[in-house]
Amino acid sequence: MASQELCRSAATYIIGAAQISLELLQSLSSLVPVPYMTAVVAVACKLIQIAQTVQDNVKGVDLLIERVKAVVLVVLTSLKGKAVHDIPNDLMQSITHFSNDLLAIDRDVRRVKNRTDTSSFRSLIKAIIGYGDNVGLIAECTSRLEWAMRHFDVESHIQDSIRIAQVLKEVKGVSDGIRDLQRDVGTILENMDLATRIPIPSAAIPPKPALFYGREIEIEDITRRVVSAYPSRFGITGSGGIGKTSLVLAVLGHPAIIRHFNSLIHWSRCDDATSPPLLIEVIARSFRLDQPSNDRLQDIKSFLHSNTSRRLLILDNFETPWDIEGRQSEVTDILCALTAFPHLAILVTMRGTLPGVGRIKWSKPELPPLAVLPVKAARELYVEIDPKADSDEALEALLAELDHMPLAVTLMAKVGSEGGETPKELLKRWRLRGTEVIHEEGGDRLTSVNLSIQVSLRSNIMVKNPDALRVLSVLAVLPGGIRNDIIQELVPDVPDPARARWVLLRTSLVYTRTETSSFHVLSPIRSYVAHHHPPVPELWRGLHRFCFTYIEQHNLTTWDCAATARAIAVEAVNLEAILSHALRHDPSEAAITAALRLTNYQRMTDATSGPQIAILAVAAAKRVGTERQVADCLETLGLFTPPRAAWGCDGCLRRSTESV
Repeated sequence: MASQELCRSAATYIIGAAQISLELLQSLSSLVPVPYMTAVVAVACKLIQIAQTVQDNVKGVDLLIERVKAVVLVVLTSLKGKAVHDIPNDLMQSITHFSNDLLAIDRDVRRVKNRTDTSSFRSLIKAIIGYGDNVGLIAECTSRLEWAMRHFDVESHIQDSIRIAQVLKEVKGVSDGIRDLQRDVGTILENMDLATRIPIPSAAIPPKPALFYGREIEIEDITRRVVSAYPSRFGITGSGGIGKTSLVLAVLGHPAIIRHFNSLIHWSRCDDATSPPLLIEVIARSFRLDQPSNDRLQDIKSFLHSNTSRRLLILDNFETPWDIEGRQSEVTDILCALTAFPHLAILVTMRGTLPGVGRIKWSKPELPPLAVLPVKAARELYVEIDPKADSDEALEALLAELDHMPLAVTLMAKVGSEGGETPKELLKRWRLRGTEVIHEEGGDRLTSVNLSIQVSLRSNIMVKNPDALRVLSVLAVLPGGIRNDIIQELVPDVPDPARARWVLLRTSLVYTRTETSSFHVLSPIRSYVAHHHPPVPELWRGLHRFCFTYIEQHNLTTWDCAATARAIAVEAVNLEAILSHALRHDPSEAAITAALRLTNYQRMTDATSGPQIAILAVAAAKRVGTERQVADCLETLGLFTPPRAAWGCDGCLRRSTESV
């Protein structure tokens, strides 16, 4: 009993000290030029006060408090001594993200507090039943801060003794009262160092996924290259959720790899390598160099110098250390140190492009970015998880909507299997709610499509290039992708769309199709961006203008206009998407005229996807068009003579136009 009370007292002191340190930070925030930092720190203090009331009842609250404290301290330290005009835009954006996260976490913690009320027997039962939900919600709040901790490089800042000395010096100068609390600040910084220290992941090679389909060609190709090349330096790149880690694990199980490298295969999981020193430590642990020293990189080089047998090093999820702002040169130095040993084969998995181009000689030819699953493999994967879906006619359409992305297919099949929903029902929900259908609470970026996409959207290069997100938001509403030669016409308000495209390719948020010289986005990413980052009105207006002008320039009036027909054909799906939006949300005579011309093309070429545009045009003409346009739209709609079975009954056409 005494030991329990002692532990409780220690925990209470830590929380109390955390509150005092935040009061210190609140005083320091008045010296920072960012106007709303005082308010941000105030929210953090209030959040901790509320969290105190539930820390004994809900697992994970202590870690949440320590992370809030760590990020607030580093934010203030980052702003120290800067005038408003000296603060970089990306830092301001990051602080805004963090303040929004704090407000969201504050709301969630209040919800947990309400759920843990045990003032009555009924509320006690509710608290017991909801315990799992509360733990999950706190874990989600804590994971929300992961991006902020990585972005502000909490690990690096807290371990830097010079930074700590500077903070203590500033605290000392604020007032006599604050000076008396120096000892407490030093104690909290020490505790925070321990609380935020990222555990080095296990160096053991994970098992091959139990469900793995459709990568036979890639496995054989990568295996052949890794074994035959000397030195061997390859990278598996591709978007999040495409199956890079699963593929490399399958490669490691190939008999040729096992024979060639025997047991000399080293696995480095780089997810948590949020600083160059941590990356070095992760790699050292993969070589079983567990004894600490003052120069871990030298330990690695000495090991490789003394052990000259061929061995294979896997650097999985390498985008984490590579994306550390201002540290790419250091990360490249680490890679260069490794590539100095030709007997060390290196296989990297990461989003985007290979690192260190120009300084590191990657083996040629490079591996192409990993593509989605073949149709047959995607179906096999889905049916393995949800066998009852095998006979459902809507399964093919559902898989096509998911673009056969492995993670999305896996999660959707789990939703169907666990919830008893058919592919037809899931397809309907997907079209309404997008990636929310397959979002797993408490998941990580390897098990959640939403979190995987967020990692890419919040990467440093995306934050520093906001126009990339603007182009991506436009791309999300264009199912036909964007051709390189018309990108400037589609986004006239973006000064350098080519740069934006490069950033999107670098983060694997888009992929290219060489046969059409265009770039595209996978369906799950398109769905997420369309729901969470839709085009702003000015971007929509630019799309409308492009659509009207393009159709006017390629007005098909005769059967011999082959070139005009081809020009319309390559953009038809995008033109329909843009026109649908214009007719629904911003109807105008120009939109109606464009719709009449497009439906004329569809009718004359039998390229129609249905009378949807004609139906919308009739409704728009009745609202804002001239009498002539109304008549023309009705005439055009009448020329669409679909079989009665397609409509179900004679009156469906009339009811469709009236209901729009």
